[in-house]
This record gives sequence, structure tokens and C-alpha cells, in this order.
Amino acid sequence: MANPWEDISLDDYEKHMSMDSIRQLQVMNVIMKEQFGRYPVETAMVLGIAGGNGLEHVSREKYKKVYGIDINKEYLQTVMQRYQSFSDILECMQIDLMQDCSHLPKARLVIANLLIEYIGYQSFQKVVLQAEPEYVSCVIQINMDDINWVSDSPYLHAFDRLDEVHCQMEERDLSMAMEGIGYRELDRQCYDLPNGKALVRMDFRKDCKMESVFLSEFSDVFYVKDKNVVLVHWKKYCELDQYRKPLEHALMVIKEHPGCNYVADTRDGFEDNPLDTKWVAEYFMPKAKEYGCRVIYFIIDEANSLCEELEGQEKDSSQLLEFRYVYSLEGIGEPS
Repeated sequence: MANPWEDISLDDYEKHMSMDSIRQLQVMNVIMKEQFGRYPVETAMVLGIAGGNGLEHVSREKYKKVYGIDINKEYLQTVMQRYQSFSDILECMQIDLMQDCSHLPKARLVIANLLIEYIGYQSFQKVVLQAEPEYVSCVIQINMDDINWVSDSPYLHAFDRLDEVHCQMEERDLSMAMEGIGYRELDRQCYDLPNGKALVRMDFRKDCKMESVFLSEFSDVFYVKDKNVVLVHWKKYCELDQYRKPLEHALMVIKEHPGCNYVADTRDGFEDNPLDTKWVAEYFMPKAKEYGCRVIYFIIDEANSLCEELEGQEKDSSQLLEFRYVYSLEGIGEPS
């Protein structure tokens, strides 16, 4: 079955978005002017470009190349017709970002406005890793009503199938997803809308101090140079090989960097299979100590919702290593 966005007419979409009771098209135009103008880049990529709203703010003196990406071929044809004066720098590409992003070009700025809610955090991470931007600027919609997240209008039924692909967005979750692939948040701004909803713009920059080591559906592993730690960001439950493989990569990093400590970001969940708990106590912790690790850091949420699980690991290995609990990577001290 086709993606719902392939069947929504651009005319219905733009008329809906520009209604006085919604005004998202107008607000997004203002935001895109800021996005295109803010960062010192010569190439940009607009994901989910639709009809090209905001492209008039592209400066020829600044940009050598702008890519427009969308799943809807008719949207892209309209963009090229509307912005014929940009034909020498504007290239439109029809790509389904949920299925295959391997053909995406590289760009120093990625703009993703009202897109992530239709492809999900994990697909967006893959897109960013493929495009390798220095800066990422996103807009997500914050809904007070999780059921009626599409505003009422005469064009409402054009969007009936969007429930099939829509995901509710949370600022914290997006920030953590970007941090998980080595991007630090730079700025956050909220734009109120007339219908009780709000648009939140979040900007990120690639952290050159974080070196990607291993990425999977379940976890990501990074070496954080300025703190001399290996960071494992646990994204969802896994066990056995899926659980142990990232930890084996972490051990390799600890071995390669004298004095390197271990950090587990547990805020997205951290539940162990008993067999894995035994493996951690009998293999991982002794090897980490052998390779020079002295401190195990757990990044926890403020409620410490995984207290029992983490304290169990500490109890099993407290004679080997020191355990510390922090609320973010910034809470970890400089290397000694």
C-alpha cells in the first residue's frame, strides 16, 4: 500500500495549512527564513519539501546547492515549476525515507519541518547519518490533544490515512535521539499557533568530540574524546548477542584508550536478561577493569526508575569498580 502522503493533493494540504485558524504554513515560512539564514553553510537539504514553502528565502550569494526531498513526485514537480529561477542550485529527489535513504546526498544543513512525526526517530537517525550534516534544524508539532492532532478544516478528510504513519513527538525524546547519534542541541524555540497547538524548533550540531563506534536498532556506542569515556546509549530491550555485542565494542574502546571509563545511558530503558546480568558480572566488568576502566557511570532519569536494576549491577561488581550516577553526559567530570 502506498504511503498516505503520496495520495494527498498539494492543493488540499496548502489550503488546510494556511487557514486563519491554523496558520502553520505562514509560521513555517518565518521559521524557514531563520533556518536558511542562521548557519555558515553552502549546502542544505529540505526533507519533506512539499510545495517548497520558504524556498524564496534561499540566498544565491550563500548557497551553492539546495536539495528538496519528498516522497510525493507531484509535489516535487510543483516545486521545480514554482522555483524555476533556482534551477541551477535546486535539485529535487523523490525518496521514501522510511524505506531507503542510501541515495541521499551530503549536505551541511538538514532542515526537517513536520517530517519526523511521519518517519519516526529511528528512521530520522539513519537519514542524518547518511546526509552527514554539521547542523540539523527540525520543527515538530506539540499537540495538547493526542486524538485530534490534525486541526479541523474543510480539508480534514484529505488526511484520514495519516494515522497509519503518524507518531506523537516529544521534545525530550527527539533530543535524546539526536544525542544518541552524536548531535548536541544548540537552540530551542516555541511558536504558538491559533488553534492551541504549538510548533517547536530544535537545532542541533554534530559533536566532533563524539566518535561513532557501533550503531544498531537496540543501542549506539560512542567514544567521547574530551571526557575519555565510552558511551553506550541503550534504546530498547535486547538480550544475548544483541545486548553483548555493543558491550564488546565498548571493551575494545576501553582497551584502546588508557584510563577510559564506561558510561551507560539508561534513560530509554535498561532491563537485563538474568543470563546477561551474569555475563556482565563475570566477563564485562572484570575485562573493563583489566583494560584500565576505573569508574562505571549510569546516566539516569530524575526519578531513577531503574534503581533496582542498576543497584543490582553495582552490588555484583562494586569491589572491582567505582559506580557513579549522573543525569547527563555533562555530569561526568574531566578525565584525570
